[in-house]
Formats: sequence, structure tokens, C-alpha cells
Amino acid sequence: GNASDNQPLVVYEFRPLIALRYENPNIFIICGQHGFEKQSTFGMWYLLNDVVNNTDDSPVAKYIREFVHLYVIPVANPSGWDTNEYVNSNGVNLNRNWYVDGWVKVVEPASQASGDAPFDQPETSAMRDLIDSIPNILLLMDCHQNGAGIVTYENINWIDITKIDDAYYNKTLKASVFEISAITRLFRNLYQAEIGGTDELCGRIGNNNPSTKGYADLWAIQQRNIIGITHEGFGGFPLGTVNNPTSHKANSELLGNFIKNFLCYYSR
Repeated sequence: GNASDNQPLVVYEFRPLIALRYENPNIFIICGQHGFEKQSTFGMWYLLNDVVNNTDDSPVAKYIREFVHLYVIPVANPSGWDTNEYVNSNGVNLNRNWYVDGWVKVVEPASQASGDAPFDQPETSAMRDLIDSIPNILLLMDCHQNGAGIVTYENINWIDITKIDDAYYNKTLKASVFEISAITRLFRNLYQAEIGGTDELCGRIGNNNPSTKGYADLWAIQQRNIIGITHEGFGGFPLGTVNNPTSHKANSELLGNFIKNFLCYYSR
């Protein structure tokens, strides 16, 4: 489909090399619902470049390339990307425009404007229809960027999970706890100059009750019985600079390791 400014919405499909005895996991990834949050798109580009071209150097990319079926929308808000805006060309926050139980229209502040009704924006309705056309999606990852600049340690890797009493909640929570611990160890090794000698964890978990805001991950959970999470990357390390190849690569590590760690926990 097309976006609100008639630019095409693009989705990439990455099929695994190895067919499992049971179905390979299908993961649907949305990046760039908020146009100025570009690190999620850059990080995803670095990850997928490794999946296609650098599996010999990346065990995580090799795992994804061999076993995981990915569908990726790299820029869900093309007009916002071009103008560096939170909202689309209609002035709507796309991540408030998905249908959730008790959905409430929001007008102010303008950055939170939800639209007049769920899915009244071409971007969200196109994504919904695409998701509905793909059978057996296990996980929807809605990828964002936490803030525009240098972040504190806990905001390097923010994983937001909704508290819902279903079969998946505890596994998702445990996978997220493990992910933050594992990323902290990895980043202390790979990005010592940008992190320093801190003992703080690189990340945190948002563990929230269901909202009436139209979040994509909550729609997936409530309306489609798909595991949904919001994954927030970051602009720059506490001792680094903003939006550079180092932070892009680090964001790709966050995304790839979450996918692998989530699937490992889910399979238990």
C-alpha cells in the first residue's frame, strides 16, 4: 500500500535457509512509525546486511539466516522520515492509530494525535492487512528509538512488555531479562570506550498494564493473539556520540540478540 503522502510502503521478506521439522518462526518487524526515530531503521539495516552478507562473522546473523522467517517494514512513516517528524503527513501518530480494547481518540498534544478512528490512516491499515495475510506470525516487534540524543545506561536497551495473563507473557519477560544481561556483557566487551567501567545494566524492561492508546504491539496481543513487544533502541552511548556507525551497529546487536534470545526461551 501507500503512505499518507502516496509514497509506497515497502516490506522485505527474508526466508530461512533451513526448513525445520516444524514451521520456522515468522517474525514481523515494524521500524520507523515515528519519523525522527531513525536508529531503529539504521540498526535494522545493519542487522539484515549481516544476515545476508556477513554470517561468518556473526553467530546471531547466522542463526537468523538459517532458521528465522522475517518480514520487515524499514520505514513505516515515509513522510515523517523525510521531514523528521513524529507524525505522518496527516498529523497522526501512527502508533496511536491501531485498534485496542477501549481505544480513545486523542487530539492533544499534537504529537500524540490518534486519528479519528483506528486504522483511518493508510499506513496502519496497510500494515494490518499485510499482517493478516501472513499465517502464523509468532512475534510482532515494533521498533523505536528512545530519545534523540545521548542516553543513560538503562535506556540503551528498553524493552516494553504488556502485562497480559496469557501463555506467552512469562516467557517474553524471562527472555527480556536474559537479553538485557547478555547485551550488557556483550557491550562491555565491544563498546568499552563508549560505556566506560560502569557496573550498570545496559537496558531496562517496561512492564505495563494494557493501555487505551492504539499501540501496535498491544493490537497484536489483544486482537490477533500474536506476541507483541515494543523495542526501543538508542541514539548514542553515554560516553559516545549520536547517530554514527558505532551506534547503528550497536542497535543492530540489540535487535538481533533479542530475536535469538526470545526464540530460545520460547522453544523451552
